[in-house]
Amino acid sequence: MKPWLRAAVAAVVGLLAIVGIALTAVHAARSESHLATPALVHSATQSDAYFECLSTQAHSLVSAHDIVYLPKPTLANWVTLTKVIGGWVRLTLRPASSTVALALLHSTRGATCQGDYLVTIRRQSGGRALISRGRS
Repeated sequence: MKPWLRAAVAAVVGLLAIVGIALTAVHAARSESHLATPALVHSATQSDAYFECLSTQAHSLVSAHDIVYLPKPTLANWVTLTKVIGGWVRLTLRPASSTVALALLHSTRGATCQGDYLVTIRRQSGGRALISRGRS
């Protein structure tokens, strides 16, 4: 390849790279300003508060050595519960191998996390069950 042709190809490639970087920077600036709108910031703050509240309730009910069974959750409840406890407890699909069952319920009464709260059911000696509600 002739030197002048090699230089022309390198210049075109360099120019395309600069244009690509500039377009990416413009897109990033627009995305950042869109993500910082008051409505989205408020939504993120609400979401953080919701999951922090549920995490506090979970820690008041379940310890790290528990084996947790989630009794027939909906997909949305399963996703929420695994976000809340998935990183620090062991989950099981079999109730018989669990030490506690954990459920996400909804109510307009009492202390809730935007209307939701956690409940555990533990087997006690003599076949009794201990039902506890999470504390925020």
